This record gives sequence, C-alpha cells and structure tokens, in this order.
Amino acid sequence: MTTCSTSSEAPASPSFVGALGLELWAESDTTHGRLELGPEMCAPGTMRPRIGLLATLADVVAGSQPTGPINPTVDLRIQMLSMPSAPGTVRAVCRPLKVGRRLFVGETLMHLDGEREPFARSTVTFMNQPMRFQPTSAPQLRPAMTGSSFDELLAARYIDQHTVAVDPRPALGNSRGTVQGGVQALVAELASEWALAPRGRFAVTDLEIRYLNRVKGGPLVARAEVLSAASGGRAGSAGSGDVAVRVPLTDGGAGDRLVSLVSATCRRCDI
Repeated sequence: MTTCSTSSEAPASPSFVGALGLELWAESDTTHGRLELGPEMCAPGTMRPRIGLLATLADVVAGSQPTGPINPTVDLRIQMLSMPSAPGTVRAVCRPLKVGRRLFVGETLMHLDGEREPFARSTVTFMNQPMRFQPTSAPQLRPAMTGSSFDELLAARYIDQHTVAVDPRPALGNSRGTVQGGVQALVAELASEWALAPRGRFAVTDLEIRYLNRVKGGPLVARAEVLSAASGGRAGSAGSGDVAVRVPLTDGGAGDRLVSLVSATCRRCDI
C-alpha cells in the first residue's frame, strides 16, 4: 500500500485516556465525569470537539459504576445535539437504564458548565463483568501532550482517500489488551471525514460503534464507505446535508478480521 503520510512512527505520548484528564466520581446509582475541553480535543483548525473523544468520555464514565468498573463495552452510540465550542468544562452524568446479570445499559448526558441543555447524548451497553482495578474519585492530572492535538497522538496514516490506519501501542490500549474503544471511534471519525473531504468539510454528528473482536496484530485499519449523498431534508430523513458513512475497522495483521463496525452520520460544516 502507498501511504500519504510523511512518517509511520508514533510520537512518545501519555496514554490516550490519561491525556483527557478525566475526573470521575459516583453519587447513589449515577456516575459522573468532568474534563476541561481544550483546543487539542478539537478537529485541527476548528473549535469543534472530536466526537470520538466524547465517545471516550461516555465509555469511561458509563463503565465506572458506583459498585466498581465493568467491561467489556458491547456497543456505544453518541449523538451531538448541538455543537459546543472549546474551551470549556464538560460534565457527563450516566444513569442506568438496565442493570442485569449479563448486561448493563446506561445513558450519559453531557453539558457545558453553566448550560441547562445537554449538547450530547450517549447510550452504551457493557457486559456486566467487574474489572480488576477500581476507579479513583480523585481529580486526574492530565499528562503533558507531546503533540498539538489528539489527532497527532494517534499518529494515523492516510493510506488512500477512504482508508486510515493506526498502529497499536500501549498508549492507545486498554486493560483487555486491545485498542481502546474511544480510539477506535476517533479513527472511524477521521476516516469518515477523510472520505468526504473531496465534497467539502464534514463533521460526524452521530456515531454508533459495535465492538466485535480484539486487535491482536495491527495495524487497526478503518475503511470508510460513503452510503448516501446529502439528503434533501425530506420528512423522516436525516437533515439537509447529512451523509451516511459505514466504517468497518479491521485488524490488518490478522487477515483483516473485523474488529468493530461504525455507522456515522456526517454533516457539512463551515468550521
């Protein structure tokens, strides 16, 4: 394959989740998270937060239950209800929808400090299995990032107009020995925008990801398939300018075995 990037080497970096600087705590049956939304969490050249990073926030908060952290994540959906602008403080609250012997389903709402209406909503399903370590209720200090954004932290390679690849490494991993779920969401977000770049600038406003297998070899490869043109805003359809994109993520070192599947809705944007 011919790559379009200048280097395949990943810079030294803190862990992907650690670099978010999350603060986690629990009250009764709800879990809470807070982070400072900065420019490094936005699409380069904009003040528009990466939906993949908000998916990471939803995943970590929902998985950090008052009774202890659970895993693995089965599926996650995040919807942008409005487009907040950085900088600002994001607060996330997860409430259980179902707590069963095998599955946990939670809903997470995200607000900017001082705003009554949520700007994002997420639903997530976990296998209700306890993890071996406990979450901390103390504020988390964000390690200094070596790059200017989380996009750089990924060190993604743009293979062709539809394909983005990322090499697994400890900074991008989780406790189950695979690529962290939020990283997978962000890679799919990059691939979706990259595939649509010839049509203009687009942002992912709705992302659903189903986790199917671990990454055993790598690289993690995302191939975006554009399923629809911009709609005309018909009744019952997506909004005007929305485009549906399908993004299978595969393990390039394991015969392109399917790792996860993303369905994304992308909207044309000016910023």
